[in-house]
Amino acid sequence: MKIIIVSGVDGSGKSTQLALLGKYLRARGFKVKYLWLRWFAVLTYLLYLYARLAGRTIVVRTRSRPVHIHIFWMDPLLRYLYPRLLFLDLLLWFTLNKLATCMKGYDILLIDRFVLDVLIDLL
Repeated sequence: MKIIIVSGVDGSGKSTQLALLGKYLRARGFKVKYLWLRWFAVLTYLLYLYARLAGRTIVVRTRSRPVHIHIFWMDPLLRYLYPRLLFLDLLLWFTLNKLATCMKGYDILLIDRFVLDVLIDLL
């Protein structure tokens, strides 16, 4: 199985280019899986709960829905754990998807964002 990763800043056209590439490859008979690798949470949900209970979450009301902003940098525990657990979450998500892709017989895995993008976002 081939893996194609596209990294870049927000709004640079990564998703658009991968959609076009996926369409092109499917038209040529390849079985293609697309994976958007950003902000998948399993372990970090516990930190979100802690942030709410500790008063480290601000709720901003917008027209469509409320947005929760977690102020992790104000709490030493959150500041230490959040980047590490988020990184583990994303590696877990990538690994599970890679295994599922192999088991289902896909030829190509297209990944929108990767570890470098996550590290930059965390900085």
